[in-house]
Amino acid sequence: MLSPILSYVYQGFPDVKTWESSLFGAIHSNYYESIQILVWVVFSKVVPFILLLIWFFTCKHWWYHSILVPIAMYVFQIYSTINEDLQFADDDEFYIIIPIIAVVAAITYTIRTKIFDRLYGVNLDQELKRVRWNGKIVTIPADSPLDLKLINDEDDEIIEEEEEEKDVS
Repeated sequence: MLSPILSYVYQGFPDVKTWESSLFGAIHSNYYESIQILVWVVFSKVVPFILLLIWFFTCKHWWYHSILVPIAMYVFQIYSTINEDLQFADDDEFYIIIPIIAVVAAITYTIRTKIFDRLYGVNLDQELKRVRWNGKIVTIPADSPLDLKLINDEDDEIIEEEEEEKDVS
């Protein structure tokens, strides 16, 4: 709901090259030559970045990792925008941003995992104890939200025999 407001926040900044503020100190806009244009460019990238982060954290589909691509793109664009205005003498910014994107991806994935674990009541220690090395589930609690078939040792033997029969034919 705040995205339209954030899109027009630049109008609250003066159209000057240097802005003295008691909150931020002195802000200089070298590349854009206007604080208002600088804020407009930055927020035109920050707003979609925030919306993509919200989408990534709340997406429950298997393809949610693909949302990291535009997130990484916006991180790079925000960095480039600030870098152009501050006039850093750095020609290899792409190689510097790769580790930053990797860290952002790791942090967002960790946060998303923790959110979904808390939402669905998943305890990773307990889940790792329930699954055998070959991926078969040992026991399933009655109150589990997962709709999985219970596999016991007798079923394992039957499944292995069926797999061997398939391999022979």
